Amino acid sequence: MRKEIYRMPDVDARAMLDAAKEMTFASLGKREDGRPTPIIRTVNTWIAGDAIYFHGAPAGEKMEAIGGEAVFETSRVIARLPSYFVDPERACPATTLYEGVQAHGVLGVVTDAAEKTRALSGLMKKLQPEGGYVPLDAPMYEKTIAGMLVARMQIELVDGKRKVCQNRTPKERTRIVEQLFLRGDPGDAEAIEDIFGHNDDTPVPTCLQAPGGGRFTAALSPTRNQEALALLRQGAYWLEKISDETVLRSMGAPAVMVGAFDGAYRLIAVARLLGDARVAWLYDVMVDRRLRGTGVGLAFMQFVLAHPVVRRAEKMRLTTRDADGFYRKLGFQDLTEAPRHGEDGRSPSIDMIRTCQPR
Repeated sequence: MRKEIYRMPDVDARAMLDAAKEMTFASLGKREDGRPTPIIRTVNTWIAGDAIYFHGAPAGEKMEAIGGEAVFETSRVIARLPSYFVDPERACPATTLYEGVQAHGVLGVVTDAAEKTRALSGLMKKLQPEGGYVPLDAPMYEKTIAGMLVARMQIELVDGKRKVCQNRTPKERTRIVEQLFLRGDPGDAEAIEDIFGHNDDTPVPTCLQAPGGGRFTAALSPTRNQEALALLRQGAYWLEKISDETVLRSMGAPAVMVGAFDGAYRLIAVARLLGDARVAWLYDVMVDRRLRGTGVGLAFMQFVLAHPVVRRAEKMRLTTRDADGFYRKLGFQDLTEAPRHGEDGRSPSIDMIRTCQPR
């Protein structure tokens, strides 16, 4: 196995660095007896060009690292794969999918007041983009900023790695994708997309095969939200008076957007799932109008019913104005026909709703 297969493209590595709100930095300090000692700390960072900034008190261990070589690191665990995903007996295949970036350079101190203010302002905007504070170039901060340590590392080298089954055969990757879908732990759906996104030759397992040579996705990337919105605007009557901004916001957590792609990777169906161990709610189901009546909708719904959010719930609910016949074929009942809590007549349940003002 060649180590190079895990190397992350530089543009992706820089993007991951820029997006990190905090990073771990490591350097060498000195003990009282002069012996070197490792310094490892997690700090909030801001990046401008090829420089990484962080702040702290002008004393302590971090000061000992000034003038020496340092490395900043950010990483993300994508998914942990048990050995039996690949081999029913051997422990060796157990592994972790991950991506991580390291930036190397020499650590220095920022003494220019204007640069310190810019760095701290950039850090605040990153950590608190909504504002809610007086800008840091105001006179009220001058004394505080003057007494604060702002350190800067000029980036000399960026090294990124990503492990998403590049070392596996296409057949093994297909089995792993299938097992991730069946397991359905938090992050597994996103891991599936990472595997497909970085391994073009991965065959689509049966559980994710969509009509027309496409595939289903158990977690639609937020980069496709505008495409999903356009699809919903083809006839989602329940969203007619809802703004695009509100619809797009509803696609985020804790909801899960699922979808179907055709063979050209065009989005042809979407739905939104929300649920816990008791009830799964289905919202915003839409199939491309050009494909209605072709069986795509039925295949898509069968995929939705197999999704972990639904599979683990005791009940599934939805609301429809004109598609009740379609959903009845999939086992849904009118709420008035279904068994309900309190049907002994002593404690009848009442469906209630409140119109809120989003803030």
